[in-house]
Parts: sequence; structure tokens; C-alpha cells
Amino acid sequence: MSLHSPPAPSLTSEQIRTAYTKSYYLTDCGGYETYDLYQGKQLDLRLDWIARLASFYQAPGRWRVLDLGCGRGEMARYFAAQGHQVDALDYAPDAIALAEGCFAGEPALRQQVRLLCASVTDPAVYQGPYDLALASDLIEHLAPTELDILYHQVASHLTPGGAFIIHTYPNLWYYRYGYPKRRRRASALGEHLPAEPRSAFELQMHINEQSPRIMRRQLARYFPHVVLWAGDHVDPARALRERFNKTDWHEAPSLFAIAAHQPVALEHIIKALQTPITLIKSDETAAPMQNLSTRWQKIRHIFAKLVLRTR
Repeated sequence: MSLHSPPAPSLTSEQIRTAYTKSYYLTDCGGYETYDLYQGKQLDLRLDWIARLASFYQAPGRWRVLDLGCGRGEMARYFAAQGHQVDALDYAPDAIALAEGCFAGEPALRQQVRLLCASVTDPAVYQGPYDLALASDLIEHLAPTELDILYHQVASHLTPGGAFIIHTYPNLWYYRYGYPKRRRRASALGEHLPAEPRSAFELQMHINEQSPRIMRRQLARYFPHVVLWAGDHVDPARALRERFNKTDWHEAPSLFAIAAHQPVALEHIIKALQTPITLIKSDETAAPMQNLSTRWQKIRHIFAKLVLRTR
């Protein structure tokens, strides 16, 4: 696969199912360093923004949350800790085993979560209606026809006022147009960026990297209201506050979207992204997590410097 072209869409997720191993989740899958430190009881920067986005949904009471492609289970645990009921799906047995570990010492939280080892394309696993559906770093792993199935199922099982929150990396336009420019800028400064930015796992697993146009068009087949924007994990709300030009779209590494059956107010999304999440700790885990806030701020600071360095 060349840098300028997406992977061939002939593969389906079922054909690469065996690639999703414990080694992948603990050495390559985004946020693995944070998982290693906190065993799923703290969100990495990427998932922190998804949790913030979810706060724009302001319905009172306990929500029913659908975590699609739940991976190691950090998001499932987070929403359970907020008092919500969660269905968390992943077709990789190793992912489900790691997700079980997120609830170590927290049997009450575990009771609020249905962990299911199954494909998100299986209609039988959906037991809606759901108030909130999440797909964080999932859709690039599904073939276009599988995405049609996923979007149809989510749209069918979402409450009328519910929301479907999506993050995908990479923005294909970033790898096609923005990243080569960054390589040239880095080279001019005497620094080196690899010709192929994808890891070996990404080369194997990213069978359907998304461009903004294609992603918006496919979501719009199933949801009458779609807000889609590009950004990074330092300031993902910038594209909502400012008008992005072509260069901005090309240089933003991630795509975010909220799809719904009812209109979504931009100001509510921006406010949500500007509001830090609240980590709710159970009695069993309160003591080991007392220093999370300070340590997490250090991680965020280091990540921000790494991102800015490549600009």
C-alpha cells in the first residue's frame, strides 16, 4: 500500500480477525501506554476527547451506551463508572479478556456492562434502544459494505434523541496530502519522518481509511443530521470554531463525527470539548488512583509537544 492511496477495500474485517491479538492491544493499539499504567481505569488522550464529546448529550438519568469495537474496555468502564448501562462489543477474544481486566476489584461496575465477543456487523448483538453509540477508531477497520451494515444497525437502534459519536484515524487526506508536506518541512529542519507513517499493524488492519467526503456521504444515508470535522488531539474543536480551508483539512490527522436523528447544535459540541471529564472512582480503586490527575497532565503535556513538533 502506498502512502498516497488507501488500502484496497477488497478485504473484510472477518479476514483479518486473527490479527487482533493481545500483543496488538498492548504494544500498538492507541492508548496502550496509558492502559499499561492504569489497567483501563484511566482514559488516554484520544479516549478523553470521546468522553468529553459524549457529555454534549444531556439527557437526564441513566443512559444505555453502546461501545462498538470496545477494544481493551476503557470506555466501557468509564461509562459504567458514570452510572450508565453499557453494551460493549468486540470480535477479538483477547480484547474482551483485557476489557474484563478493566473491572478488577470493581464487581458492582462489572454488573453494569454486557461484554460480548461478537462482530459489530451481526444484527443479533444489538439490543437497543441506545441513547449513545460510540465507534472510536473502529470504522477504518471495516470494509465499506460492513460500514453500511453498522450504520444501519446503529440508526435502527438509536433513540430518537440519541447520538452516534465517531472518531477515526487517519484522515486519509492527511496521509495523502498533509503528511508529505510535513516530511518536507521536517527534512528542511534536518529531521526525519518515515516515508510510511503507518505501523505494521495499521498496514494490515486499516482496510478502509476514511476521507471526509466519503465518510460524510455514507453516514448521511442513514442519519438525517451529521456533523463531521477534522482535527487533532490537542485541540479537536478548532474546526468547529473556525472555518477550515483546504490546507487545514489536509493537515488534520483525525476525523470526528456526530450522527443523529435530530439536529445537533455546534455550540453544544464545542462546550463539551472544552469541559474536562469527571473521573468517578469506586471505593476499591480510590487509593491507587489518587495521583492520576497530576500524572495524566504530564502525559498530555508530553503528547502535545510531540504533535506540535511535527507541525
